[in-house]
Amino acid sequence: MPPFESSKKKSVSISSEVVKTRKISESETVSATGSSSNEQQEPVVTLQSVLLKYEGSTSNPFKPLFILKLNLLLMMVCLSSSTMGYSSVLMNALQGFTEWTDYMGNPQGAVLGAINSYMFFGTLLSFSCASQLSDKLGRQRSMLLSNFILFVGCGLQSGAVNYAMFLIGGIIIGLANGITMVAGPTLISELSYPKFRQVMTTCFNTCWFFGGVFGGWIGYGCKNIHGSWRWRVPTLCAVVLPGIVTCILLLGLIPESPRWLVSIGQEDEAQAILMKYHAGGNVDVGGPLVEFEMGEIRRNIEAEKIANKFSYSDLFKTPANRKRMFILIWLSTVMQMSGNSLITYYLNKVLESVGMTELDQKLLVNVGIQIFNYFISLIVAFTVDRFKRKTMFLTSVAIMLITYITLTILSAINQNTEVKTNHWGKESW
Repeated sequence: MPPFESSKKKSVSISSEVVKTRKISESETVSATGSSSNEQQEPVVTLQSVLLKYEGSTSNPFKPLFILKLNLLLMMVCLSSSTMGYSSVLMNALQGFTEWTDYMGNPQGAVLGAINSYMFFGTLLSFSCASQLSDKLGRQRSMLLSNFILFVGCGLQSGAVNYAMFLIGGIIIGLANGITMVAGPTLISELSYPKFRQVMTTCFNTCWFFGGVFGGWIGYGCKNIHGSWRWRVPTLCAVVLPGIVTCILLLGLIPESPRWLVSIGQEDEAQAILMKYHAGGNVDVGGPLVEFEMGEIRRNIEAEKIANKFSYSDLFKTPANRKRMFILIWLSTVMQMSGNSLITYYLNKVLESVGMTELDQKLLVNVGIQIFNYFISLIVAFTVDRFKRKTMFLTSVAIMLITYITLTILSAINQNTEVKTNHWGKESW
């Protein structure tokens, strides 16, 4: 579980004794009982010690079976992030279809940039309501709402009769995606079993590339369709993966966030969910773990109530706060300036600039890049808890810097010499 601070002592039931605990660090807790004057120090109670009692010596994500079930259900929730990846790769495929470019008036320059940015326009609109919806409606209902909004957007895009209709449909999809990007990771984080929380939350972003792979193959599969359905079919298929998530949510297979339930006063239901999915319904073995988690949830909610009394201006009042804000803004900026947007949204133009003009070639490269990205993201997802965050971030930035320097040099050489190599030019295909 995440580290926490507490000004109140919460009771934890262990071996039928009420033990009062006070958190002193992430992995240490001092506990004592007040039963007699001859007090004896009880064993230190930590989250790790509770997990060891509960799991024995294994950390296998496939055992016991109820943890496997929970992880599989959360992987289904991760599919909700696939919309962004699908849409971005789809735009690459559509730009290669003459039926789409003719239908949209052969968009170029700022017009093409606007239609490639529709997801971001919609996501910006969601900024004002996504968090409030997640807290008001709950994580489940917020995701359902976002998926229904997405279905409307996909319907408008697939039935578009002009550029404006296609763009508006895309903005609606972006709005839905923004709500999902708040509710989805929150539900995963608050419902995951503590030991696998980092991996599961990372897998949410990994499914962005899964959506890209899916979209790439859909685009490739539609290349032989004639007429406007060549681009309408892949646009309509954007509902497939979110549709799977919607069905799972409507069937009640994924429980609500225990933390949200506690925040609205439904502690009994929250405890029952934790007991079922984190303890397998075994009170004797999983009881201490559930009590530990419930206590932490209560403390975090109390801390948030105190934090809500502050205003946004407090973020800039002290040098320490200003430094934190600078780091947050800088990190967000660096992440968005990684250069992937160029490849993601303008791959068709990039490939044409190096002599690759055949539709089959461009579609296959589009798919290949997404498969490579998905493979790398899976490696990172399952190793993220083995390295320090700062080390991973700086290493990634350094690798990207070296890559772009190399790419810039090679692009300059290609432009100056106008040489098409046997690896990338028309002749190789």
